[in-house]
Amino acid sequence: MRLMALSRKTKAKKRRTTNSVHDFLRYPNLVQDLSITRPEQVWVCDITGSHLRREDVYLVVIMDVFTRSIRAGT
Repeated sequence: MRLMALSRKTKAKKRRTTNSVHDFLRYPNLVQDLSITRPEQVWVCDITGSHLRREDVYLVVIMDVFTRSIRAGT
């Protein structure tokens, strides 16, 4: 392959995005022992960031725990 100048694309290094070993405050799970019995009783959300070539983008999702339906996302 080298003689014919054929090569494969190199894989990009996988970026480590989570660091769970830190001194920052960790918030308790306030709904862990809660009995969820109806819609719109508990909503949870998650924020995920991703770096693109020219900018950082963020995905925010809000979900109703009882129905598991997505209530908002941007």
